[in-house]
Amino acid sequence: MRPFRLAAWVALVIVALVTLPYLASPVYRFPAPRPFRGPALYNPYAGGTGTWLLANFHSHGRAWGGLTDGDQPDSAVLARYRALGYDIPGVSDYHTIDRARAADSAFIPTYEHGYSLWKAHFLALDARRIDWFDFPLLQSVDEKQYLIDRVHRSAALVAINHPSLRHAESADDLRYLTHYELLEVLNHFTTSDHEWDAALSSGHAVWALGDDDSHNVEDPGQTGVMWTLVDAPSTRRDAVLDALRAGRTIAVAGRGAVTDVAVRAVAVHGDTLRVTCAAVVHSITFIGENGRVLARTTGVTGAAYVVQPSDAYVRTVIVTPHTTMYLNPVVRYDGAALQQPIAVFDGEATRILRLERLLGFVAGFVLAAALLRSRRRRPAIAPVAPRPIAHAAD
Repeated sequence: MRPFRLAAWVALVIVALVTLPYLASPVYRFPAPRPFRGPALYNPYAGGTGTWLLANFHSHGRAWGGLTDGDQPDSAVLARYRALGYDIPGVSDYHTIDRARAADSAFIPTYEHGYSLWKAHFLALDARRIDWFDFPLLQSVDEKQYLIDRVHRSAALVAINHPSLRHAESADDLRYLTHYELLEVLNHFTTSDHEWDAALSSGHAVWALGDDDSHNVEDPGQTGVMWTLVDAPSTRRDAVLDALRAGRTIAVAGRGAVTDVAVRAVAVHGDTLRVTCAAVVHSITFIGENGRVLARTTGVTGAAYVVQPSDAYVRTVIVTPHTTMYLNPVVRYDGAALQQPIAVFDGEATRILRLERLLGFVAGFVLAAALLRSRRRRPAIAPVAPRPIAHAAD
């Protein structure tokens, strides 16, 4: 087989393997975006202990023979975070769980799911097993929802990682995606508060994470720069997961994993949200639907905002001398349970779409194979003997 034809066949096989997952592409019925509503205000920090644990759930050690992930082994990553004072140091290698720490009561088995070119990745927390399925190229909102549902089958909580990185999850996506609890608002690569507001404005109660996503713990520019404060009574796995599920987290951006001003209280009394800090801060800003600034106070230890009937949610951003803190929102609800929109799998539409893609895949593969087979080596052209030159008679 000629080199060109061999390369063409190899390319055809690779294209087939990459496109095969799309034969499983689903169709969902998504609930229409609807702002939070109700007479009561849900405060995620109510009932907290005030014991703030320093956590990072997303970082990488060396894995896959050094092909990807971090520059150091997992043990070195954990040691570095311990040295920085983290109570919950997490390693989340791609499709890998560090089972050696399973005996540790504080260990939360976590991995990062996804190898798509556009960085549509998810964090599987308290994962019982690894889901390997992914759509490696472009992904529709239906395909992203399918991946979230798959990951959630074997994980207690799912976070959407760095949604604004390479536009992995657009604001439009986040108005519809469901069945995840956490969103990585802060990541050393990018900040995704715009995407967070898109989800919140559409009635999705998802809570903020701040994670380094460090791939080299010796680099101070990507280690100890984004972290999550978790209000939990202990570092035991169940206690931490309960706090994450309830929204008792604060995502923080800074340096050296040092939160220079503590948040003392986030309280709701009637229609008034009051935030109190342990020292004077540069500013406290209250933000509402679609990222609209509702009020800002500077040079204070605390601030209050009267939640208006038109406010579906109010979240708070605190700027201190050395950090920026993103608090989870107070949201409207019926007083019993937060609204939880859930996308519904459409079986009939999915069967039709999968059949159409299967037929298209088979037809395309057969056509490409036929074109390759029909390519024949051109027959060699026999050299033409030169004609003798006739000389004129003398």
